[in-house]
Amino acid sequence: MWRIAQSHSNKKMWAFLLQEHHLTKAKAKDKNVYQIAKQHNLLYIQSDMPNSDVKGGTAIVIPLDMIETFPGESDEAARRRVENSTYRRADGRMVSVTTLVNGAPITFTSIYAPVNPTDRPAFFTAVKDRLSKTHVVGMDANCVFNPALDVSRPDGTTKPKTKMSTK
Repeated sequence: MWRIAQSHSNKKMWAFLLQEHHLTKAKAKDKNVYQIAKQHNLLYIQSDMPNSDVKGGTAIVIPLDMIETFPGESDEAARRRVENSTYRRADGRMVSVTTLVNGAPITFTSIYAPVNPTDRPAFFTAVKDRLSKTHVVGMDANCVFNPALDVSRPDGTTKPKTKMSTK
């Protein structure tokens, strides 16, 4: 949360869309993520990774100073309005919230697609109806042709174990 707050202080961001946070409901409570976000003037909205999964979960972090109010609406009422707009998939693979951006309603959506290629078509079909032209989507679609490239993390001294074709 500290890094998100620092990034926002350096360059204003409307929202941060996170995928694969690895937090179940209990783990998020144990790590006190909601309170830590609040201490950094952030609103944290999570779709929990199911207890049976080993990785997953999505979240949206909105800096409190980016939550716009309607005329006559308090900051606290605006925050509650954004929180109350939340949609979460039970599998933790999608979370959405609606807020105002320059006075217009915008829905931020974070999506983490299944890794298994045979599961992705049904997943994308299911989430399609939850999206519209007023959505801003951050997604880990897990659609790379070579999964080894997706998980490689070269540190400057090592090379990925696979080679990309230049053809």
